[in-house]
Amino acid sequence: RGSGTMSDILIENVTMDAPEQWPIWIGPAQQSSPGASKSGVSSFDDLLVPICNANPCSLCWPVASSWVPDVATCNGVENGVFRNITLRDITINNPVYSPGVLLGDPRPGHGMQNVVFDGVRVRYTCDALPPWSETFSQL
Repeated sequence: RGSGTMSDILIENVTMDAPEQWPIWIGPAQQSSPGASKSGVSSFDDLLVPICNANPCSLCWPVASSWVPDVATCNGVENGVFRNITLRDITINNPVYSPGVLLGDPRPGHGMQNVVFDGVRVRYTCDALPPWSETFSQL
């Protein structure tokens, strides 16, 4: 929690078959913060609130964002930096969701710096349309 830097990371020679979550995630960790309760939710939503509270990124985001929009959020880490990260020779076969999420502070000098995708491939072997059009704006 709070600002920080992740830097000089190399991930290579990885194959993922039918990942059920986002295969590539560069951004704040999804976690539950039950003590950060929000008010004004319905009784159905009360079931989700304890596990969906974000600090800074909800376990329920973005899937439950429409059910509990004030709770299931994902905020980039303010002043957080992701620098010199290389993903090399990565194969993702038939992901359930879009191939990845990149979420950082958009202000100059922060966020994503020198993040390289070298030989990252996404393959679909079925007739289903790949979920490439998902866009989530939170910061």
